[in-house]
Amino acid sequence: METREELLNGLKDAVSIIGKLGNIQQRLTRVRNQYKSHLPNSKRMKRGGIFFIIAMAVVGEVLVGSIGIPTIGAILGGVGGYFAKKYFYKVQNEKIDNENEEIKKQEQAVLNDLQQVQAEYGERVGTWYPENYCSVDAVEFFYNAVKNYRADNIKEAINLYETALHQRRVEDNQQQAIKQQKLNNLLSVASIGMQVANIGAINNQTQSTVGALNNQTSAMNRNADELKKINDKLSTPKWLR
Repeated sequence: METREELLNGLKDAVSIIGKLGNIQQRLTRVRNQYKSHLPNSKRMKRGGIFFIIAMAVVGEVLVGSIGIPTIGAILGGVGGYFAKKYFYKVQNEKIDNENEEIKKQEQAVLNDLQQVQAEYGERVGTWYPENYCSVDAVEFFYNAVKNYRADNIKEAINLYETALHQRRVEDNQQQAIKQQKLNNLLSVASIGMQVANIGAINNQTQSTVGALNNQTSAMNRNADELKKINDKLSTPKWLR
């Protein structure tokens, strides 16, 4: 791109083609997310069926006391249930296969569109556009930088873009740090609240203990006074009483 006008036209073309690539990639992801997995395989189902039959036999033996008609019926029911479940799984898995085949056709159609746009990219953009910046965000930044006279060539546009990316990372880290600080503050406040509550509980308990000791001491003092009075009375001669 020798002139500013040619660079602008080229970047405008790149915005369109890279935008198409991004849209097709999103379509491809949506289609591939529609694929369904089979129901559990026959080995797992077989083990489950055998376990069920054994369990029914044990239950029948416990209830009847010996392997009799109830137990045989339970075994036959387990076998029938196993094959019914196996048939159901087979039908469902065949249905899933058919649905996946339709999805595969849709996927192939999207891949065909992707191949066409990739060829268009290679012919019109890939010869001059930097490969590591093949994203809608980058190409739109380059176009706006040149259009607004912030850059005169693709190298200057790349340098501006890298500076912008660095600034975004710094701001993201700052925001993350602020969020972490707020969380730490909340945790600190909660911790202080718990400490205050614990201190209040300890103070209440201490006051209760002190009050109980004071009451007990007063009672002991009263008892001592009564005992002293009784002792004085007993030690005083009758004629002085």
